[in-house]
Amino acid sequence: MTTTNLPTGTTAKRDESAAQAGQSQSREVPSFCRICEAYCGTMVTVTDGRIAKISPDTQHPISQGYLCPKGKAIGKLITGPRRVRSPQHRSASGQFTAVSWERALDDIAVRLSKIIDDHGPQSVAMYIGNPSAFNPGMLLWATGFMAAIGSDQLHTPGPQDTLPRQLASERLYNSAMKIPIPDWPRSDMALILGANPLVSHGSLLTNPRIGDDLKSIVSRGGRVVVVDPVRTKTAAAFEHVQLRPGTDAWFLAALIRDALAHDDAAARGPRRRASNAEVTGIQALRAAVEPFTFEAVASLCDVSSEQIASVSEAFRRADAAVAYSRVGLCRNLSASTASYLVDCLNAVTGNLAVPGGSIFGDAPIDLVRLASMVGLDRSGRLRTRTGSLKEVAGLLPWTLPDDIETPGDGQIKALICVAGNPVVSAPEGERLATLLDGLDLVVGVDLQINETLAHAHYVLPTASMYEREELPIPSMHQMARPYLQLATPVVSPPEGVREEWQIFDDLAARMKLGPPLKTPKLPGLGVAARLGRAIGARLTPHQAVGAVLATSRSGDLFGLRRGGLSLKKLRALPRGVAIASRPQRSVRVNVGDLELLGQLASPDLYAPRHDAVLVGRRSTQMVNSWMRPRSVDSTLWVHPDDAQRWNLVDGCRAEVKSDTGSVEVPISINDAVARGVVSYPHGFGNKSPDHPHSVNINGLISSAPSAKDPISGASFLDGYPVTVSRL
Repeated sequence: MTTTNLPTGTTAKRDESAAQAGQSQSREVPSFCRICEAYCGTMVTVTDGRIAKISPDTQHPISQGYLCPKGKAIGKLITGPRRVRSPQHRSASGQFTAVSWERALDDIAVRLSKIIDDHGPQSVAMYIGNPSAFNPGMLLWATGFMAAIGSDQLHTPGPQDTLPRQLASERLYNSAMKIPIPDWPRSDMALILGANPLVSHGSLLTNPRIGDDLKSIVSRGGRVVVVDPVRTKTAAAFEHVQLRPGTDAWFLAALIRDALAHDDAAARGPRRRASNAEVTGIQALRAAVEPFTFEAVASLCDVSSEQIASVSEAFRRADAAVAYSRVGLCRNLSASTASYLVDCLNAVTGNLAVPGGSIFGDAPIDLVRLASMVGLDRSGRLRTRTGSLKEVAGLLPWTLPDDIETPGDGQIKALICVAGNPVVSAPEGERLATLLDGLDLVVGVDLQINETLAHAHYVLPTASMYEREELPIPSMHQMARPYLQLATPVVSPPEGVREEWQIFDDLAARMKLGPPLKTPKLPGLGVAARLGRAIGARLTPHQAVGAVLATSRSGDLFGLRRGGLSLKKLRALPRGVAIASRPQRSVRVNVGDLELLGQLASPDLYAPRHDAVLVGRRSTQMVNSWMRPRSVDSTLWVHPDDAQRWNLVDGCRAEVKSDTGSVEVPISINDAVARGVVSYPHGFGNKSPDHPHSVNINGLISSAPSAKDPISGASFLDGYPVTVSRL
């Protein structure tokens, strides 16, 4: 065997030539992982044109040799037997058989066109999953295809993870895309609410060495406090405040009340005195939090008043402190208010837009400006077909089951599912699965046939992250340490596989829609796409992303700016390049939004007590509804005191029942959960292939408007009331 190191971007043709010559050849290629926002550097070993191993890149300037189990295991998914390698058509008997691309695309185009002619463009819906955040080609061409059709029925995982955070940002900063990040490398205190960054590696944050940054706070004499109803890996590593699910908003209100009562700018450390945040709405905020003393909130949150006071005093006295929250705060009935109050706390303590506090990342490419150009920084322009719920930053609340089932204008007749699995990842998934069988057309675009695509008429196979060129623009404003790295193809995709942009480009041509990027939201790209097609050329993601990079503050302006970057220059830098950080030092923030603050007056309505409530949990080996190894724990965690009350023992089976459905699960007695709280990991289907006893826990969750945060429309997934009975 011959081993060589080749630069990133070397195609697989050399491997193919070696294989034809009867030689076995290996090479190692530096790249980076796009499973999550951490973007850890990887070293991919390729043998005879196939990925043989994925290891951490010890020379990567940002991740510095860290890579989670998912990043190491993704190669098995790419090369494994479950991967779809040619278009698949499902017969009436439910069996999938391989068909040609021409047959699949021709039939899909004809059927989509007929559905649009018969029922209108709004009858075609699309669900696009989280991988789109790391794949600009998928994101631009899929959404552009829907715009070309004329349909607003674009559904995403947003209602399950980000809507409240984006709505809060719109009310705070007048832009739903303006989301600050914690400057933990320079913090003296970190307050983490509803997040488990030692497992998730950060969300709405790019920081692959996140654990090191948190530990460094403690080593400097600071504190890291985790507020969560479950003793997660992060909570176990630091200080833990185990509050009742759904009461975070009132916990934060108590801290804000204390901060306002002790507001003395002269007593602040030099970093907080340097804050240039222009804070408005203080009087409305002061009035809203006034009733929430430590004692009042202690009884509401099931946390001692002494513990709340200790956290509050430490936060307001620290020279630089930062409150950070994520998915756990975005999945209850007061999600928008809780997310809003996180930034209010940072603002009133002088910790907004200062070193060591909550800062606005300085992206090499300005995503906030791009979002404003295409109208994704505002909310309320669209409403859901059923329930009349407002969209947030272009993301609709989860109403897809009702939109399919409810007759009348705009009833959904076709669904295109791209890199997603809503049957498992969204509320009332089993109901959705049944409804999919009644649609005129379901098309899947993905690597594998999952629980949703099992109901598809066609499944179209796509290239994996290591088989395409990629510059993941959507996450660049979340980087703790800004840098640019271009991923080039490590291996060639299987012969029968295409990239998502090619699929939607071909469908649009067959349907005579014009290029998918003809939408007026992207006028420059639309003109380029039409001109290209007129001369027999196609606009590609490479060209679109290259134009965005060239015109960014770090770009070369198509060769006019010396020292600027281009895709060509990035290809010569296989491990990327660090960008000088220039975080925003001045910001206007409104902490007096009356609608959001109004929720605080009704804790009984927005944080009611129940005998038992359900919350989810994460695993370092699993990502949402894919990559589910056998080793992941798929049991229901129950506190020992609750187990005694409900006559449960370790290993027994129990029925978990809600107002929407019921499931049977194995029990694990575990004091990591608070009393009255049970926990099951999201992302499993009913009897998943590697987990024959697993259940789809989201089948217990209602998709009705009453089961949503009333302000953002986000789904109510954590703190959902259930009963548990031994079988």
